[in-house]
This record gives sequence, structure tokens and C-alpha cells, in this order.
Amino acid sequence: MDSGAEYAPSFSEKSFADFHLYTLSDPVTLNESSSKQVEFIPKVYGVNIRKYYLVTISAGGYSEGNIKAQNKVEFNNSEEFGLGIPLPKGTVRVFKEDEDDNSLEFVGEDSIDHTPKNENITLNTGNAFDITVKKYSESKQSYSQGGYKAKMNLTITNHKDTEAEVEVRLSSYYGDNLKLSWESNGVELIKETANKYKWVKTFQPDEEFAFEWREDYRR
Repeated sequence: MDSGAEYAPSFSEKSFADFHLYTLSDPVTLNESSSKQVEFIPKVYGVNIRKYYLVTISAGGYSEGNIKAQNKVEFNNSEEFGLGIPLPKGTVRVFKEDEDDNSLEFVGEDSIDHTPKNENITLNTGNAFDITVKKYSESKQSYSQGGYKAKMNLTITNHKDTEAEVEVRLSSYYGDNLKLSWESNGVELIKETANKYKWVKTFQPDEEFAFEWREDYRR
């Protein structure tokens, strides 16, 4: 043990009524007009995370420009991965190890709400530069009694030199009056609710794929 190493006090947590109290094990000395960071959760390794890119679009039979793929990191706040304590509201910073020199590089941060143990946490660390998204309407026709039908195309390209898992979420305001006909082979369309759909695909390096579907909305 290095006797000159600085001792880092730890936190203890306990439930109190409908709150959680976090108590430092030892006092911390602050100089006047100064601030100090104290490690709240010990470093843990081997946490099982899901790294993916989220694309959100809307139904309506129209093209959309400037669509960004968001960088997402998801993990479970469980004891199995060295966590498993109620987390207070605050900012979570994400770092990744640089394999060239083993240094930790900051890749983004996000805010979380108060999160109980054993719940999933999803962080948005910014927009992807190497995932491009283009959505356009190949054709659209309006119904005289109200509504429309359209053929849609969403083309996503992975310009990265590694695999990339992409999750597309489509929102609708039309409920069950909207009928979606899926026309892309090899990718499953999942209807989560009357107004929300999603599909997930793992892209190979430099792969481009076109999601195609038809929308039919009648009032």
C-alpha cells in the first residue's frame, strides 16, 4: 500500500421516510472559497452496457430533414454490476478508454432523475457524426374525406469502421386509424402502442439500409 496515497471517504446510504440519505464516512476539509469533488460511487468494472444509436421520426407522410442519430448508453442499476443503490438526481459523465494509451477520454454527459435500484438508466451523450439519416416521402395522396396514404423511405448509413446498433422509433398521433404496411425484409416492425412503433438493426461498417413502409390514415 502507498502510505502517501490520499484517503477517499466513502458514502453510506439509507432510506428515511420517502427519501434517501447519503452520509460521508469522514469529514472533508475545504479551503476558503474552494470546491472539492468527492467520489460518490466507487469505480466498478465489467458493467454490462448497451451502446446504440436512436433515431426518432414521426408519421404523417412527409419528408423530414436534419434528422440526427443520438448516442445512447443504457445499463441496469443493479448489485450484479457493482451498483444497486438509489441514485440521486444529477449529472452522469461518460468516459471511454483510449486503447492507444489506456487513458480515459470524456465522451459526453447527461442528467438523470432520482433512480431506484434495479432500474434501467439511459444516457444521451450527444449526436452521432458517422450515422447519417434521410427520410423522405416517395409518394403521397390525400383522401377527399380526410386522411392520406403515402409510401415512405428512411435511409440510414453507417460510416463508422465498426458495427453500430440503430434503433428507430416512429411516433404517430393517429392511433389505430393509421395502418402501417412494412416492406423491409429482415427487420421486424414492433408495435409498442397505438401511437408508437420501433425497429432495431445492427449495421455493419459502411453499410447503408433503406427502411420502407406505407402509411394509410383514414378519419
